[in-house]
Amino acid sequence: MKVPVILEKFKDLGVKTTQEIHDKTMGLLGNVHGKTNKLGGRMKVVFAKPLDVTKHYVMSHQEEVKTDEETQFLHQAFVDSDEFLFSNLSNEERDRLVAAMQLRDVKKGTIVIRQGDLGDYLYVLKEGKLTFLVDGKEVGSADNPGSIFGELALLYDCPRAATVRADTDCVLYRVSQHTFRHIQAAHALENVDVAREMLKNNKMFEGLSDDVIKTVSDSLLRKPFKKGETVVNKGEEVQGLYIIKEGHVKGTNVSIGSTKYADILFGPGEVFGEGQLISGKPAPADVIATTDCVIWVLTKERFFRILGHLDLKQLIQHVQDMKFLSVIPMFAYSDVDKVEIDQLASRMTGATFPQGTAISTAGQATKPRIFVIKEGSVELSNKTGATKTLGAGEIFGFGGETLILTNKLKKQQQEEGKINAGQADEIGAKALTTEAAIHMAEKHLKNDSVVAHHSCKVTEDLTVRLLTLKDISAVLYDPLRLGKDYRTTAKMNPNLTKEKLERIRLLGAGTFGQVWLTKDTITEGAYALKIQYKRELIDYNQAEGVIREKRVMERMHHPFVMSIVNAQQDSTCLYMVMELIQGGELRSQMRDHKKPFLEEGPTKFYASCMLEGLSYMHRRHFVYRDLKGENVLIDKDGYCVIVDLGFAKFVPDKTFTFCGTPIFIAPEIILNKGHDKSADIWSLGVLIYEMLYGTNPFFDYDDPNIDQKTLFKRIISGKFEFPKQSQAVVSDKAMDLIKKMLVVDVNKRLGCLSRADLDLRDHPWFRKVDFGKLYRKEVHAPWVPTINSPFDGENFAKWEEEDKHNLKPLTAKEQHHFEKFC
Repeated sequence: MKVPVILEKFKDLGVKTTQEIHDKTMGLLGNVHGKTNKLGGRMKVVFAKPLDVTKHYVMSHQEEVKTDEETQFLHQAFVDSDEFLFSNLSNEERDRLVAAMQLRDVKKGTIVIRQGDLGDYLYVLKEGKLTFLVDGKEVGSADNPGSIFGELALLYDCPRAATVRADTDCVLYRVSQHTFRHIQAAHALENVDVAREMLKNNKMFEGLSDDVIKTVSDSLLRKPFKKGETVVNKGEEVQGLYIIKEGHVKGTNVSIGSTKYADILFGPGEVFGEGQLISGKPAPADVIATTDCVIWVLTKERFFRILGHLDLKQLIQHVQDMKFLSVIPMFAYSDVDKVEIDQLASRMTGATFPQGTAISTAGQATKPRIFVIKEGSVELSNKTGATKTLGAGEIFGFGGETLILTNKLKKQQQEEGKINAGQADEIGAKALTTEAAIHMAEKHLKNDSVVAHHSCKVTEDLTVRLLTLKDISAVLYDPLRLGKDYRTTAKMNPNLTKEKLERIRLLGAGTFGQVWLTKDTITEGAYALKIQYKRELIDYNQAEGVIREKRVMERMHHPFVMSIVNAQQDSTCLYMVMELIQGGELRSQMRDHKKPFLEEGPTKFYASCMLEGLSYMHRRHFVYRDLKGENVLIDKDGYCVIVDLGFAKFVPDKTFTFCGTPIFIAPEIILNKGHDKSADIWSLGVLIYEMLYGTNPFFDYDDPNIDQKTLFKRIISGKFEFPKQSQAVVSDKAMDLIKKMLVVDVNKRLGCLSRADLDLRDHPWFRKVDFGKLYRKEVHAPWVPTINSPFDGENFAKWEEEDKHNLKPLTAKEQHHFEKFC
């Protein structure tokens, strides 16, 4: 029997309308440099306590043994519920959830839930009657066994929207947010770990990169089969690659052409179906389960989406090229990430040189290239006559040392303003100035020519893989990133303390603090100062998060991502000094008094900046998790800078923390299936939609009385429409991009497969964007802010400082949480 909804009007005790989650402490955007915003209040972020997930679920000592009747009762309650949280659970997860439910006897008159308290438990009513009250007024009741309430509290720390009072003695079951999320996370990790280990140990996937293995394992579908059940029918098209997790199957009635073969057995970790997938031929046998078994299936569609751009032989060669490039000092000790190594490897070509070929002559011009020897040998000799022979597996080349030295000279130019004659001569510059040396080196590189430091002669027929400097430049945008002397982290200034900063005006305020425009009283430089209150961070379980934010910002060095200059703390606050971005929020550019949206050209420019900034973070395994118009500022040149890294985190695999802004949150975060960069790709898709149409795909700004549960249901359904009555003129390419980014299945979402952001950059909408020029700020921005002085804050809304002097002081134990901040 379907369990009825407790209240038709009041669906969940944790539900708040989206109006209620507007951050009233932050005010309205209002009128900013002549632009009116129809959005009204800003959306609050939502978050849960960080989850420390182990790979294997361990039952808590609080869990109680249940009778078969109790187990069946709870199972039925969850199966009958139409709540998305339970309909997406696997049988194994539901079993664990039922086992974790705790029985509670409640006396008549007891307040089970109090309005305004942070929710942490879901409840199932077994016996008795409950009454619901909002602001002291009765709004409904429940007495039906199996009624469920409080489910939104399982997602994040949500203030209760009503009081629940026991009107009779009641029997309830409950489960905590922590237990529920831990069950889901541990289940996901258990399956992923086993799948990856099996893939790594299988000959078919031997040699593939960890990133490819990760993408394959994340794309597997789990399918159980009963003993005797047919897995594959002979003569039919094979629907995927099959990997046995548990149990055994048998290939029987095997024949190819007129030749018959003996039966073949497959057990855990073994793979079948790959030959037919690649050849396109029908199955040569019936595959029958000889025991109950669980099989992971990589569907045909997913197989070719992940691995189809290269055949397996080419893929293995590609992985080998990546490995060689990764250990070359020029790349290994530089700011070059895995995706860029992948791109470089894809540009490598094969070549052969017969014995006796002179590849270069010392002191003469040669093309800048890197050679990886596959077969044969070469002899290298310098002007002094010293020789060296290199063979298979070894690497040589021309041009890398010029790039690295040039970057070293640039660093000296910035820090010292001089170099010595010896360094200048090394790159052929007959000058004593840094500028002249750099100019000469860059001229060599621009002309695709460098001076060889040694002669190279082929001593045995040579087969190589080679990569040209032009290819390196095309991938890295700025080849001078090569070498140890390129700075890859934020440039900190420990001398710039809060005592030396004069506060000029408030630029913004959020959940935990404020951002001020400040002036260095010694140098008169302008900076942003972020102040966060320790008491609020403790109360919201975000002390660990702010320490993580500071550490992430220290790792950032990119024109489109905010970095940090210094950090301090005192007994009440944390302080972060940051570069000042004066153009205001992207959000204020998204709507003006004439139309509530951006034209497609500016949208593409801003989206490209954000994609470039996010890609920089993702390639270094950082996820951002709160992309929205308020968190993107416009710099003095009109370019986007991603700011407020409060939810950013180093995530080499997956994370399970619920956080973000409701209308931008990805489905996988809501469903607690584990997320990575995929969540940012989803948010970017939502933001592109907002820029182009002036509204949200899952939420109507003109009708904000939508409760969060309804909003989340819309998001996990993935169903949205493009406005039919909109004044916006949007191309088919833009709509196609949005549709491919807002796909609920992460394994089908553009930008989330093994090629990551490269798939987005290759989409027709982005294809003509020169990301190299964008990175170097050589593209004309659609709007450049008017900035009248280093301390001009007129591109930001007006704010009033909130009095927080009455916050409760921290105990010594609470202060201990911030020891690692600075």
